[in-house]
Amino acid sequence: MGVLLSLASILLVVKEWRAPFDSRYYRRPTCWPWSQRSWLAVKSGDVVGPAWLLTTVWLIAGPERTRDTAAALLLAEIVLLLMLSLAGEPRALMPPALRGEFSGLLRARQPR
Repeated sequence: MGVLLSLASILLVVKEWRAPFDSRYYRRPTCWPWSQRSWLAVKSGDVVGPAWLLTTVWLIAGPERTRDTAAALLLAEIVLLLMLSLAGEPRALMPPALRGEFSGLLRARQPR
């Protein structure tokens, strides 16, 4: 089941990866209690989400001998997610529409 969810989320990320910045995909939903900037921080880590889900399934249901590897990979994914959300780096993993609009929660938005 987790693998199917991961595949579905990968397809969604691939579909929305090239969405323009003014598309519905990047607009803050009304149920989101924080700012638009914090919503963009969440969206900047979309590429890590499917990998995170797959690794979590692997950690829980995988063979006992590979759990250390899965735990290390999960930790690396968490660090990558924090880097994308807080610092906006590495730019190659940031969705193209956000590269010029979002520079991370810890940095001030740079004028174009």
